[in-house]
Amino acid sequence: SAHFTMLPRIFEQCNITIDPLELSSFKRITQTDDLYSVVARTSNFSRDEIKQSFQSFFSIKNEKQYLHHSHNDVEQRRVICDFFKNVYPNLYQSLLSFHEKFDRSIKSYANEVESKIMNEICGRIILENLHPFRIHDAIYMTASEHARSCVDIKDLAIFLINNPNLNPLF
Repeated sequence: SAHFTMLPRIFEQCNITIDPLELSSFKRITQTDDLYSVVARTSNFSRDEIKQSFQSFFSIKNEKQYLHHSHNDVEQRRVICDFFKNVYPNLYQSLLSFHEKFDRSIKSYANEVESKIMNEICGRIILENLHPFRIHDAIYMTASEHARSCVDIKDLAIFLINNPNLNPLF
């Protein structure tokens, strides 16, 4: 759930204020737990069933349209909406209204943040004289190079998400 992990950073970049306790709780779930599993536990659906429906939720603009856009997973989508309405109401409202305030899509902002973070991580790995290969939010290296790397990719990604004002090395 990389884009959801970056959502607080995107909101900060766009000057969208979320209740600090709500934001802190959301960061904890997305950075130390599995958002898909947490939502799935509130329903009768599996993590994989919920995850599939989450892909389109990131760009939600209208709850009614989101719920009825697909007949295949309307119940999973309802679980996701209900979860956010009940647990993260300010964040949910900000997702719904994002497209009204900005010319670019939220996915565009997410891709930009993701790219900056991944470039920084790859740059630090390259400083170790290693050769990372990146695709979106994944970094690939040979097994021997991965074993030699001192960079904890997940920890560094979360650090960079939580510290957007640091000057990157690259």
